[in-house]
Order: sequence, then structure tokens, then C-alpha cells
Amino acid sequence: MIRSFIAINCISFKRLKRLTNYYHQRTVYQLLQERLQREAKLLLKHTTLTAREIARVLGVCDPAHFSRCFKKNTGMNPLEFRKCYQVLGEENRNIPRSRSRYSLIK
Repeated sequence: MIRSFIAINCISFKRLKRLTNYYHQRTVYQLLQERLQREAKLLLKHTTLTAREIARVLGVCDPAHFSRCFKKNTGMNPLEFRKCYQVLGEENRNIPRSRSRYSLIK
């Protein structure tokens, strides 16, 4: 994923690291992890895809690894997250924020 971004934008990995650190105070890897978590949450909220299908869509090789990482970051597994989202009203959601920087990518 990062390699294709570098190739498309014609910049070196070193430059990408410097830019992300300067503008976001995070590593490229951390930004990628955060993006994958946001995508997973959106897919769980707005689709009927299973956790296995979401892992495949996001490019995570092992669905079990995806579920473990999701639980480490949100405090609940993907199914619990979806149920919590469906039970709570649109305005009254109290879903926990990410707790750790546990990695979706092995």
C-alpha cells in the first residue's frame, strides 16, 4: 500500500516519512493503521459485510488478526461494535475510542 503510494506520487520513502512526521507528528505506519481502523468502523456501521469480508476488503490477510486488532483498539470485537452501533440511537452513541495502537498489519 505504501509502495504504491510512493510510486504514484514519485517521492522517496524517506521524504514521505519526513513529511508525515512534520505535518502529523506520526509515522506513516501509524497513519495507515488509523485509516484502516476508520475504514473498518465505517464498513461495520454502513454495510452488512462480515468481519472476514471487511478484512479482505482492507487487505488484511488473516481475518482472526483483524478481529484481534479491532478488539484491542476499540475494546469490542467487530460484531459487538456493529450491535452497539445498531442499538444506540444516531445522536446518543457512546462507542469507546481507540485504546491502543495495536497493528492491523502484521
